[in-house]
Amino acid sequence: MSNMTEGFSGLYFKVKHMIYCLHQILLNIRAGRMNSIEKYVDEFNALEQKIVEIKENKITQLKLAIAESFEAREREMPFVQEVDAKVKELRQTIPNLNNKQMSLTTNLKKLKEENVEMDEKISDAEYRLIQNVQENANLRSKIAQSPDKVHVFSFDSSIIRISL
Repeated sequence: MSNMTEGFSGLYFKVKHMIYCLHQILLNIRAGRMNSIEKYVDEFNALEQKIVEIKENKITQLKLAIAESFEAREREMPFVQEVDAKVKELRQTIPNLNNKQMSLTTNLKKLKEENVEMDEKISDAEYRLIQNVQENANLRSKIAQSPDKVHVFSFDSSIIRISL
């Protein structure tokens, strides 16, 4: 039995040594894998840090652009208010101008009608003047032909002038 105990004890140490060796091999493999993964983890962390920096820069740029935009809006606000006031004033003026235009158009039509009437009256007066001139010429020629009837024609022409 003591032989057996020695055999088991040698086997026990061999198995223990084998387990130790396997454990060392596994640790070595694990360390190698960790080293290769660590490179990728470091690269990933660096990329993640770059993404954070890029986002922060973009956010800062956008905040600056927004601030500039608000400043420009504040600077331009008096001009916008002035233009709005002018637009409002012009909108109120438009109906008045439209009414004035309609009134002027109506007056123009009336004046044109009066002008036509005046032209007709002038034409009629010119026609009567020509008739009177012709009648006057006829009367003068009759007077020249008979001097004794001068007094009668003179009286008749006075009546004609009064009736005009």
